[in-house]
Amino acid sequence: PGFEIIEAGRGDDALEIVRRGPLDLAVLDYEMPGLTGLDILKTVESELLEIPCILLSGLDIASMAMNAGARAVFRKPVEPIALRAEVMNTLGLNN
Repeated sequence: PGFEIIEAGRGDDALEIVRRGPLDLAVLDYEMPGLTGLDILKTVESELLEIPCILLSGLDIASMAMNAGARAVFRKPVEPIALRAEVMNTLGLNN
C-alpha cells in the first residue's frame, strides 16, 4: 500500500501538522528539538484529536508514554520490521 508521509524536523512543526490533520497515524520521536514527542502526544490526547500515536525514544519512557495515550512505544534503535508491523496493524492493513 502507498502512504503519504509528512515529515517535521521540530516538535513545534509536528504539532502544527497534527493539529491541521486529518492524519491516520503519527509516529513521533521523543527527542525532537522544541516540543518532545511526549509533549505532542499529550496535546493529541488533551485536544481529543483522535490520532493514534506511536512514540520512538532512546530513553526508557514506555510506561509514561502509554499512560499519556501512545498506541505503542519503540525503544531506539528501532527494529524496522516491528515498527512496520505496528504501523500496518494500526492502519488496519495487516492482511
